[in-house]
Amino acid sequence: MLSILTDIPPGLLEAAPTEVHRILAGPTLIHLPGQRPEPVLVSVLLHGNEDTGLLAAQIVLKRYAQRPLPRALSIFIGNVAAARLGVRRLVDQPDYNRVWPGSDRPHTPEHEMMTQVVEEMRGRHVFASVDMHNNSGLNPYYACVSRLDPRALQLCTLFSRTVVHFDRPLGVQVSAFNDLCPAVTLECGRAGVSASAEHAADFIEGCLHLAEFPPHAPHAQDLDLYNSVATVKVPGDMTISFGEGRRGSPVRAGPRPYEFPRAGAAHLLGARARGLRAPARGDRCGGQQCVRALLHGEQG
Repeated sequence: MLSILTDIPPGLLEAAPTEVHRILAGPTLIHLPGQRPEPVLVSVLLHGNEDTGLLAAQIVLKRYAQRPLPRALSIFIGNVAAARLGVRRLVDQPDYNRVWPGSDRPHTPEHEMMTQVVEEMRGRHVFASVDMHNNSGLNPYYACVSRLDPRALQLCTLFSRTVVHFDRPLGVQVSAFNDLCPAVTLECGRAGVSASAEHAADFIEGCLHLAEFPPHAPHAQDLDLYNSVATVKVPGDMTISFGEGRRGSPVRAGPRPYEFPRAGAAHLLGARARGLRAPARGDRCGGQQCVRALLHGEQG
C-alpha cells in the first residue's frame, strides 16, 4: 500500500492535488537528502480535500530546485485517491488521521501503513514531525499539540502564536510521533488559499534551517495556549445556518465567529426551532452530560 521513493517523480511539483493520482499510485513517502541528515517529516493530504500542505511542499521544493536542502526532508503524501475527487476520504476508506499508532478504531490495512511510516522515520532519526491540515471556518492559523513538549511549543510559534493542546481523538499523526521528536499539527485555514500555502512553506523552510530546539518552552507572552476539553457536534440529520443564513433552518447560530473568541457565561451561541430536540451532542466528558455541562437552553 505504501510506496517509498528517494527522489521527486517528474511532474509532482506542478501537479494540482486532484491530479497527483496521475503521478503517484497511492500513499507515498518521499525521502530527500539535505545538509543535515536527520529529516523533517511533513505529512500532507491525510484528508483529500485539504491541499495547503501539498502546495506548501511544492513551493519549498521549487525554492531549492538548484541548491541543496538545509536539512533532509521526508514528505508523506497520504490520501491520493480522495484528493482525486476533492473529498476528505472515500466512502470505503477510514479517516487517514485516525489510524496511526494509538488508534481505538477497528484495525485496517491503513493502520499497518501508518505504523510502517512511523518505523521508517524512526530509523532515520526524525528531527521534527509536521502534519498539515485545512479547516472550513474563518479561523486564524493555529497549531495543535497532543503533548506539552517545550520543543513542540517552540516549533508551533514559528507558525502561529495560537496553540491548542488536545488528547482526543486518538490515532492521529501528531500523537504517533510524540515519542520520536517534537510533533505538531498545523491548521492552515481554508483550502485553496495561496497566501496560506506561502505561509506554510515559510514554516517548512524555517524548520529545515533549525539546528536544534531551545530546551525551554516559549515565554508566556509569545503564545496563547488553549486546552481542548470537549467537542460539541450537530447531528448529521440537522442543518445549521449562520447569521441570516438559510431561512427555515431548524438551528440558527449567530454570525459565524472568528475562532477562539473569549466568551463568558451566558454567551449566546444561537437558537433552535421551538420543540426541536437538543441540536448538539458531545464527545468526551460524558457525551450528553458534556452538552448539559457546557450549554444551557432557554425557551424564548
